Amino acid sequence: SGKSRLIDIGANLCLACHDDMVSGMTAEFVHEPLIKSGCTDCHDPHSGKNRLRLKVNTDKLCLTCHEGKRNEIEQYTIKHAPASEGKCIECHSPHYSSNQYLLKDKVDKLCFKCHKDKEIWKQRRFQHGPVVQGNCSACHNPHGSDNAFVLRLAFPHKFYTAYEKGKYDLCFNCHKEAMITTKMSKTVTDFRNGEINLHNLHVNREKGRTCRACHNIHASDQYDHLREGFMFGTVNIPIYYFKTETGGKCVPGCHKERKYDRVKKVENKN
Repeated sequence: SGKSRLIDIGANLCLACHDDMVSGMTAEFVHEPLIKSGCTDCHDPHSGKNRLRLKVNTDKLCLTCHEGKRNEIEQYTIKHAPASEGKCIECHSPHYSSNQYLLKDKVDKLCFKCHKDKEIWKQRRFQHGPVVQGNCSACHNPHGSDNAFVLRLAFPHKFYTAYEKGKYDLCFNCHKEAMITTKMSKTVTDFRNGEINLHNLHVNREKGRTCRACHNIHASDQYDHLREGFMFGTVNIPIYYFKTETGGKCVPGCHKERKYDRVKKVENKN
């Protein structure tokens, strides 16, 4: 007669047997093909050569719709392995999730499944904002990047570098550039001696100290996630920092003890 003999249409037909999937259909985030056309965008309902009767292997299946992501990933000079190897389902659920972008878990927990050595940062007393929020992707692109460590924007990894606009784009995505470019201020930073901006003094010079010279990018047991020390060649040089109500004292290996106070400028001896 030419009429369909199916007892139901779309995903509802599949869910009649695959009832373990029913509860997921009400999740906060459901993969769009499931809602629009059911399961057959990805699965062959009758037979197939691929696992789970997928129409093609997962390394190609996702990119048949997400073509833009394929082009994006291919253009990066540094590629995140799961993305370049087509292992999208390492991070994303193909059906539904309680997390945005159909992620299988919260961002930090998902990253720590592979990057287990980084989980130690969550145990430190003073953590960088993205670490507190569990948002690794604030700084890292989970697919790829043209920057080292798949960072989203430029960030200098050397100890010393001349300050130039654009080198610190990653930091200035959240922090104000005036914190580095302004010499005298009472407002742009708390790291100042009277009105002398000590961030500017350290960074904005021909042989400027980069952020990582003093700060541990992820976390530390020292205030403001300052490093406990840094490697200079093969030598580990300690940094001792002591906070006061209106300033502090720094005793690094690169210069003598220096004190600073935001309210009453300290005259340090050379």
